[in-house]
Amino acid sequence: MSGRVRVWLPPAAALTCACAILVWLHPGTGDDIPSTLEQDVERVQEALDAPARSSSQASFLDDLAQIESRHASEAVPLGWEEAKSLPETAEMLLTSYRDAGGYTLKTSGYLDIHGNIWGALIRAATGSVDLVMVHADEADELSSVRVLRIAFQGVGVQ
Repeated sequence: MSGRVRVWLPPAAALTCACAILVWLHPGTGDDIPSTLEQDVERVQEALDAPARSSSQASFLDDLAQIESRHASEAVPLGWEEAKSLPETAEMLLTSYRDAGGYTLKTSGYLDIHGNIWGALIRAATGSVDLVMVHADEADELSSVRVLRIAFQGVGVQ
């Protein structure tokens, strides 16, 4: 398994998150929004469907920064599993962002009616946006994490 982890996420939840990111935080203005938004939604959906690079709670922010510095126009997902419940995993992720500094939580919450999928949109001072998703197993003992950083070139905090 070549350093990649396949984290399952229902397509509807992934597409919903992708659209939310791009509509709410899209840097475009005026007439260019519809055309660039459609392209960006496709780009994010492709990234969400791609196999994730293996990471961990301890290293994911460093891994994301490294990917962003090397592949600024490429959205590369990270993924891993935690032997924790969904709420514990979500809290751990938000704590990591808070402790690192320079990030703003834009929104978070459950993405399905059963409470098995949680997501968050987190904006960095650089203008990039992290889409964070956690999917719990049926017993809520194992959580699959997937994080995707989307870099918008030339955009800072607004």
